[in-house]
Amino acid sequence: MIERVRIADIMTPADEVIFYDPAMEDECVKFCKNRNIEYLPSLEDPNNKAYCRSEKGFFEEITLDDSLKIDVNLDAFSEQALSKFKQNKVLFVYNYGEFCGIIHFSDYNNDKIKVYIYSIILLYETSLRKILRINNVKDLRNMDFEKHYIGELIDEISKNDNIKIKINNKDILRIFRNSIMHFHTTIRNKGVNVEEFIYDKNDFIIFTENVNILMCEIRRVKTYILTK
Repeated sequence: MIERVRIADIMTPADEVIFYDPAMEDECVKFCKNRNIEYLPSLEDPNNKAYCRSEKGFFEEITLDDSLKIDVNLDAFSEQALSKFKQNKVLFVYNYGEFCGIIHFSDYNNDKIKVYIYSIILLYETSLRKILRINNVKDLRNMDFEKHYIGELIDEISKNDNIKIKINNKDILRIFRNSIMHFHTTIRNKGVNVEEFIYDKNDFIIFTENVNILMCEIRRVKTYILTK
């Protein structure tokens, strides 16, 4: 079983986070401006308040509502997590109501996420090959199914009238698979400042939607296999 990635796996923990200290506002502003950071948790009340860097260059206090909070144990690709990132670039992470970290959508560009994606792509392609084997499909072109990938495997299944399964989103899956396995960036870099990359939020949304499409298709083929 492939272990899902939790928010805890990719967040920045609280002991590595800068808190807003009004006595050090100039230093906080400079630090955040250099790293394109918009929010800092409150030094005195991080469970309920944060400070947002304004366009004028100073911090304004805000009350943290539920849209800015996320549970540390939540699946990183759950609908609840992704819906929050559609509203905000940054979320404050909590464990039983206590502040424990911060996560930015670019934190999904993380080795743990990449390993997870590699694992589910492998699971999907292995399952497609298994469908061909249990239906005794022979490759008429004398090519080894082990060297076939998502696009070719789906084509082999789709053209066989005896295999009663409809696999959707072939083009999306093929492009997504190639972007991952050939090391193309999945969340495109839009610029570089001193220490950190800045990522495009639309690419993040497409990336996470593609992961969930892949997971849906995995459930589809696994259901087919288990009923045989």
